[in-house]
Amino acid sequence: MKICAHCTTRNRDEVIFCSHCRRPLQGSRIPTDRSLLWFLAAVVLIGLGFYLFLSWSSPTSARDALASGATPTPGSLPILSREYKALYTCVDQETRIRRGPSTQSETIGGLPSGMCLRVLGRTEDSIWAYIVSNNHQTGWVLSELLTDTRNIDKVSIRDNSALANSARPTLTSAEIAYGAQAYLTKVAATNVVGAPLSSYTVPCFDTVNHVGGFVLCKLERAYCDYLPDLEGSPTLCNDRPHPDHNFALVVLGKDWSEYDGQCIIVSGYLEIDRGVLKIQALERSQVSACE
Repeated sequence: MKICAHCTTRNRDEVIFCSHCRRPLQGSRIPTDRSLLWFLAAVVLIGLGFYLFLSWSSPTSARDALASGATPTPGSLPILSREYKALYTCVDQETRIRRGPSTQSETIGGLPSGMCLRVLGRTEDSIWAYIVSNNHQTGWVLSELLTDTRNIDKVSIRDNSALANSARPTLTSAEIAYGAQAYLTKVAATNVVGAPLSSYTVPCFDTVNHVGGFVLCKLERAYCDYLPDLEGSPTLCNDRPHPDHNFALVVLGKDWSEYDGQCIIVSGYLEIDRGVLKIQALERSQVSACE
């Protein structure tokens, strides 16, 4: 519609002269009311900004805290960072591997000069590093003996505790590695004396080079606990007793504690948090019994 500048009569768009005063029309149209459109656009922008703010500022979910393999006290679920870094370095001299981050802890192995390793965790002061070496040994070493410690502060902090119960037997990484080398495709990866050999599957603690990918690995002896009093009611299955474990299978809202003490094959996407490898299982098909 066109509005006549002289008599304010409304005319159709296609006319040239005003139907009332017959004066030429200037082509001005009735302004369209776009206030509703602007209001809707403002609402959408405000909602989007609020959503992005919440996504950026919200803490790590409780589910990630449980997946770290820790056993928090009921009602005080830890909040963990999703960021991690596994540092690859070597030792420049013969180095002792200890069960805990202290010179008073038991020596459980040693590394020759030049042996390389991955740092999965560290103490809060970065003096001790929790490592998995290229010759399949795990434990704590002094950080000052590593050839490259520039990025050690970026490695997540691991619990300072030693083995929870040293009387409960588990295969050492060296024993598993020896079995794989001796039998190539067959290895007895259980705690049962004289157990028959089974098809070799990589131990879950030895999948560190595949973080972020889909893996199939073995828990030669699963230590499983169902924690219904914690948020998410998780089942945690570790490869060794907490806190000496290197791997944790996490199941939220389900009781899978029947796997405790069994040899199981686990599949899923591998993550790492606080120096502990983890897989979250959503379906039973992700877990099967060893052969």
